[in-house]
Amino acid sequence: MKPTKERITEEFTSYVTTHNLTLENMDEHLKFETFTTFFNTITVNILGAPKYTHDKSNDTKGPLVYMAEASKERFVDSVDIIAVNSLYYGILGRLEYNYPTYVDFIKNLKEARTDLKKELIKNSKNKTINVTQSLMKVYMNLIYGMIDNVGSVLTSSHKVPREFIVEESKKVILSLASFLVNKSLPIFYIDTDELHTKRLTESQLKELKNYFEKECSKYIDTRLSTVDRDNIKCISSYYLNNKRYLTGDMSTRGMKFVNNEKVLAQNKEFFGKNFPNIFPEYAL
Repeated sequence: MKPTKERITEEFTSYVTTHNLTLENMDEHLKFETFTTFFNTITVNILGAPKYTHDKSNDTKGPLVYMAEASKERFVDSVDIIAVNSLYYGILGRLEYNYPTYVDFIKNLKEARTDLKKELIKNSKNKTINVTQSLMKVYMNLIYGMIDNVGSVLTSSHKVPREFIVEESKKVILSLASFLVNKSLPIFYIDTDELHTKRLTESQLKELKNYFEKECSKYIDTRLSTVDRDNIKCISSYYLNNKRYLTGDMSTRGMKFVNNEKVLAQNKEFFGKNFPNIFPEYAL
């Protein structure tokens, strides 16, 4: 049976009231109980006991990073940031979890949280609603880490599921990159779940979305993940606050490589092998 939004909301609300959670004590409680125990409790109560478990490995290759010379040399004007929303959730459907309805669960969980946030606007003094939607966000943020957590009930038939997620996300982003390059649109920057290009027309954006749904469905569940323009009002401010390595800081947010000389070897190989016409410098 697929978990409904109502059932999901009921379980999270019950957890909040049973443990007398508030926004102030929620983090402390979860650390004391452990995030893994919380995750397992919610999952099992809604979806039932897991069907199987296996040894897990957290070996994961480096993330995907590409930066064009134009981005390194100056701030680029009229940039669109194209983001794949909920990318990790979209890949969950390709992991063959021990919970057959897990993708539906996540989809309904996201919608249930959206409903609570709308309800909160009408009833801002209802603290239980606010804590419940916050707890839902905590659960969703834990999913990626729980995939290979030895104590988690969330397991996959893949030996290295996190590496699978990273590799599939590369395929999605590079598929979008191929679309843009084929349209003679420049690519200034690529990260795990976003890429920066010249400002798109509404027609180009619509075509990109259609391409994503058709071509990327082999890598990602497009019911859970979508591609869209990230509405950043001030691109220069965004770069200064979030992408400071564009101006020379090579260690921002844990990134140890940003220019062509420092891109990890496996990323160069991936670019060159799969997109030799787009990235000839890596087609070794």
